[in-house]
Amino acid sequence: MPTVIAAVDGSATAGPVLAYAKAFADASAMAVRAVHVSGADDDHEVDALARHFGVPVSVRHGNVIDALIAAINEPDVAVAVIGSDSRLHHGGIGHVTCSIMRSGHTPLLIVPAHATTNPRLRRVLVPLDGTDVDARTVAGITRRLVQDAGTELTMIHVFDEQRMPPVANHEPHETDAWVHEFRTRYAPTKGTLVFRVGTAAQEIAALAHEQQPDLAILAWTNHHAPHTGVTQTMIGQYPILLVPENPPSCLSAGPTA
Repeated sequence: MPTVIAAVDGSATAGPVLAYAKAFADASAMAVRAVHVSGADDDHEVDALARHFGVPVSVRHGNVIDALIAAINEPDVAVAVIGSDSRLHHGGIGHVTCSIMRSGHTPLLIVPAHATTNPRLRRVLVPLDGTDVDARTVAGITRRLVQDAGTELTMIHVFDEQRMPPVANHEPHETDAWVHEFRTRYAPTKGTLVFRVGTAAQEIAALAHEQQPDLAILAWTNHHAPHTGVTQTMIGQYPILLVPENPPSCLSAGPTA
């Protein structure tokens, strides 16, 4: 069964990470477990916290990064959940998170320390860059997550001022046809589709500020620096799920209207 794994330690992010792992697993019909790398005097604290959230936890030993990467790359793991700290530079990403992000093809849900410990995952924001790769990447996991009828999905595409769509000044019916084609080709599932003009990072951040999403889902490539562009504006501010171009097969799917 596809599994959500929460990487936890004795820091302030442990509670939100466990809470989001449990909520994400419940919403997407997956199993959930936690992993903790021993090495400090926080084993009992982590165990008690995991029991509080009803998440089984296993203890690993050795180098933290190596142990976490090994756990996250286990065959049944579909999504990994890890904490960020907004007090850090680079959008709240520490060196452990950076290393994990670059290590493989497991989607990472990065949760800020200030996130709630009682998430509902009702408001989901999905930026789309208007490419087939981006659409395929986020399609499967978005559909799986928003199968609950109570989920409010908002998708946003930002046009550069120098690259407006060819129908921007055309008749309304031509614009409607173009929007329908965009939705059919790129939108992962039904939901509200928003178009804005400007800088992608700024416009997406502005919409996120307006809507205060419970989760944002972004496609990413592990050869890109994880602390640039849109990702930098979101990490440490909102829970963000980064989905690599080649996610696990259970999360792969093409877009539908």
